[in-house]
Amino acid sequence: MRKAVMIVLMFVVATVVSREAVAQTATAMQALYFGEWIFYNNNANYDITVNTAGGYAFDSNGVAMLIEPEEGIYDIEGLTPGAEVDSVVITQATPLVLSGSSLTINSFHVLYPQYVDGSGHLIITIGATATTTGTGVSYPDGIYSGSIDVDITLN
Repeated sequence: MRKAVMIVLMFVVATVVSREAVAQTATAMQALYFGEWIFYNNNANYDITVNTAGGYAFDSNGVAMLIEPEEGIYDIEGLTPGAEVDSVVITQATPLVLSGSSLTINSFHVLYPQYVDGSGHLIITIGATATTTGTGVSYPDGIYSGSIDVDITLN
């Protein structure tokens, strides 16, 4: 028998690392949000992918969408005004977790301008893929949250 479970998935930026000797802060203009889903099958790894342009894709063999996902848009401030951005690398610091159940976040996509603006702000847009465990164990209802690291390298 299949059990329908609604899950709200959120993801927030927890850490910003830059190779500069100044303090940076990250403000979520729109948090990376994986939407609300019914996970009716966890017998394999099923993906929910959020694109940086606002689109999404999912594996309908294991999940059914209730509310659409949204890409994350973050304002990183405290950077050197006008500095050229060499790279922005996003990694999972902690998976999406609730009551011992988790989804792995991987395949990060990030869009960013070539230069930090004149006020020291860098607006980045993040997409990623959330993957189920595939263990057959049901996911409990609730809000799953985790964190990511943002590593910014400036020239």
